Amino acid sequence: MAWGLPKLPGLTFSDPTKTQYHIRSSLRYYQGHRFPDTLIRGPGGTATDVDSNAFALPDDSVNYDPSLTYGRVKQPALPAVVPHWVHYDKRCLNFTAFFKQPVYDNPDESFRVRVVNIVYFLEDDTLTVMEPRVKNSGLWQGRMVKRGKIPKNDLGEYWHWKDLDVGKDICIYGKVFHTVSCDLFTKEWLESQGVELSKEEDLPIDAYAEKERWKATHPPRRTKGHDDPLRRFLEYDGKVLAE
Repeated sequence: MAWGLPKLPGLTFSDPTKTQYHIRSSLRYYQGHRFPDTLIRGPGGTATDVDSNAFALPDDSVNYDPSLTYGRVKQPALPAVVPHWVHYDKRCLNFTAFFKQPVYDNPDESFRVRVVNIVYFLEDDTLTVMEPRVKNSGLWQGRMVKRGKIPKNDLGEYWHWKDLDVGKDICIYGKVFHTVSCDLFTKEWLESQGVELSKEEDLPIDAYAEKERWKATHPPRRTKGHDDPLRRFLEYDGKVLAE
């Protein structure tokens, strides 16, 4: 350490040319990342002496072994385990299905085909049934079965993704839904689990829907009567309007 005058009133002199007194940051930014700044400067950007540099320079993290200070670990750290509900969060199996609703006292149709989506949530093995809303259908549509574990039989078993397949009847609370297809994610995920899906089927024809579709494409037309002079002559022959 260099010896000099003691810091007493009258023995210290300030530099009149010095105008900056800020302390330099210990980090620098490069391409959006922070790095330790090896350039050591004093307050205001002035140069520092050798003793200050000895305390300011960081330790060499490459040659430093933390076990010399904290001791050896007894066993290696366990690998990070992703929980089941985190791994399958927002991942669902989607099946397109239908059920037939009987229609009474209607000569045009005896049943109506209602298309639904069976959604199976992989995170907690729950299931729900949704019916897409159709404008001006006159039916109560939307969520048909509340999300939850759906009982499969009276033995206490519940519907599982291993039980789902295309072309299969799924009985939920007494109502039978027949699956006809599934989306691409459902197909790829089930095949990765070793489940071979059946061939996709077509939806049955709904008589009422076909009738409404035909009305939309073939609107009724009114034919204009043909004014035949001969017809008028024969029809009004001998008839006179008298006042």
